Amino acid sequence: MKPNRIAMVFGCVFSVWMLNAQDTLQFSNMDMPDTVHRIEMLAMYSEGEVRLRWAPNHAADWYALILNGYRVEKYEMDREHYRVIPETRQDFEVRPWPVQEFKPFMETDEAVLLMAGQCMHGEWESMQSGTLNFAARQDELNNRYGIAMFAADTDWDAALALGLGFTDKDVKHGAQYFYKVFPADTSVHVLNAYTSILTVDGQVPPPIIERVIEHEGTVTLQWDRLAHEAYYSGYYIERSGDGKTFNRLLDLPFVGGVTEEYPSQFFSFTDTVENYTPYTYRIIGITPFATLSAPSPSMRGMGRDKTPAGRPGDIDVTCDATTAEVLIKWEAPVEADLEGFRVFRSGRIDGYYVDVSTEDLDDRTTAFREFAADQWTRQYYKVASVDTAGNLNYTLPFLAAFRDTVAPEKPVGLSGTIDSTGVVTLIWNKGTEKDLRGYFVYMSNQADQFFTNKVQRPWTDTIWRDTITLKTFTEKIYYKISAVDFHSHFSAFSDIVELAKPDTLPPFPPHITKYRVEKDHIRLEYSESRSKDVVAHVLRKRMGSGEWTEVPDFDIGDVAYLDRQVEPGNLYAYQLVAIDDAGLESRHADIVRVKAVDLSLPDPPMLTSCIWNDDGSITIEWTFDPSRATTCLVYRSVNDGPFTTRERVSGASTFTDKQVRKGQKYVYRLKTQWKDGRKSRFSEPISPKL
Repeated sequence: MKPNRIAMVFGCVFSVWMLNAQDTLQFSNMDMPDTVHRIEMLAMYSEGEVRLRWAPNHAADWYALILNGYRVEKYEMDREHYRVIPETRQDFEVRPWPVQEFKPFMETDEAVLLMAGQCMHGEWESMQSGTLNFAARQDELNNRYGIAMFAADTDWDAALALGLGFTDKDVKHGAQYFYKVFPADTSVHVLNAYTSILTVDGQVPPPIIERVIEHEGTVTLQWDRLAHEAYYSGYYIERSGDGKTFNRLLDLPFVGGVTEEYPSQFFSFTDTVENYTPYTYRIIGITPFATLSAPSPSMRGMGRDKTPAGRPGDIDVTCDATTAEVLIKWEAPVEADLEGFRVFRSGRIDGYYVDVSTEDLDDRTTAFREFAADQWTRQYYKVASVDTAGNLNYTLPFLAAFRDTVAPEKPVGLSGTIDSTGVVTLIWNKGTEKDLRGYFVYMSNQADQFFTNKVQRPWTDTIWRDTITLKTFTEKIYYKISAVDFHSHFSAFSDIVELAKPDTLPPFPPHITKYRVEKDHIRLEYSESRSKDVVAHVLRKRMGSGEWTEVPDFDIGDVAYLDRQVEPGNLYAYQLVAIDDAGLESRHADIVRVKAVDLSLPDPPMLTSCIWNDDGSITIEWTFDPSRATTCLVYRSVNDGPFTTRERVSGASTFTDKQVRKGQKYVYRLKTQWKDGRKSRFSEPISPKL
């Protein structure tokens, strides 16, 4: 970076552009954080001497060490065991120049050396206001520090004057030396710098210009930052008009700083030139020891006309459908360097445009015609003006389309399938229209309802797939398609195709709503399944924990089912299920459990005798089956009155009624009560005989 003003007299106010010290000296210990106060050092051997370059990494440390400078310790090293030889120790003092040593150079052109002196001894601009401004003081310190580092990198005398360099001429070729640099003032606490160097000749590779970019009125040189910054702190840019004699374009070296806001992998330098005047360029690198590299290989460049002529105007397009001719007319711009025109064509407005100018169109040509190979597709054109430098200036894209009023034919051959996962596959016959753009696909759950478009853009294939849910009670789905051409003309709808969905949902279950145990059967009442695809209802039955069996004579259309195949005392279970046309059976069917009971009346006992006894009582006798009956109930009617229970007789077949009187009319009837709780009918009546 070039300072805009350098104060040559130390009494003047200091004012230069600020340089980042990281853009100058290449620190050797890059893995240490910048928060650690330390001295960084580099070493170089050349032409029988060792040069040391060092610098504190903080501005405050650099300024604090100006007064007393630094000390350098030197040791020879045992190369076999890689250790220092203590008895070879030498000690040197390096102090920055006092202000008096700069005075002989005041009237010379040693600008960089005087810059170093200004950084150390010049008056402080931040102190001129008379107020204590710490922020301004810090900014000016950083500014001085950055410029001092720049001066030390680009001028060896400046490095020596700043006390940041040391030349050791007492060295032997092929030996190895160890150096230590530390503050002479031990009150300044920074980490010391160490390095070792083998005194063998080496060569710094020359810089390489990566590319030359030619613009209008400028030439930009670029070279790789990563490949060069390990060797160089700055560069001299040189230019030649004849390729032999080179002149430097800058008084001060080019640093090419980079910031976090504007990172770049290249160093870039732009030279302002006249168009079409060729120049040869080369660069020379400056090491941190202020030595110069060999010049880079030279590269040529010149400014070029990059400003195109005005674009063509008043575009007029005529398309003749009878001859398939496209005629494009335009108005030429008024430009002195206009050379001609080019015409470009593409099948899409945002596609790749091909140059269709089969012959040169000079600056007097304002029309272009061609015959389209296909009248049914859209073509987009651009017209570009071309100047003498080859710059093109394009018009916006414009459409060339033949008038079309005929819609595509109605699509035919539509068919489809639905697999078990719900994937719908439709196929149809491809239309024969040349301007056919594609198809739209429509779907509905009912043939007489609204159809929904399923594709956002025209579908160009004749196979289309959709995915639908099968967890629905609607069994069918309907599709139709229409064709569309490139002029947005729609055909009539195709015939509707009806597709049956694979049935994966079982039918709604029927229910047994009521049951009743009768004398010799069990009566079941029920409601049918509400599903429309049910083809059969099945009644299943089992006794106890036995196997289910299908009732063969069951008909859901009957009012009720009477199961006469039952035996009293047994527990029966019934289950009613529905089966649809896909063979799926309803789930979670209700199970009804019913116990069969014998409701028939047992036979009554048989009265065998009824007589008056001598003591005025009446004795009746009867017969019954004691294996089934447990109790006999004796009923009596007095003087044709109602029958009332007279006695319960258990385990006997005779009863003597002592609560009687002569002259009364008595009639007796009996019932038996069986072990299962049932009671028989009344026996025949019987009256006593005298």
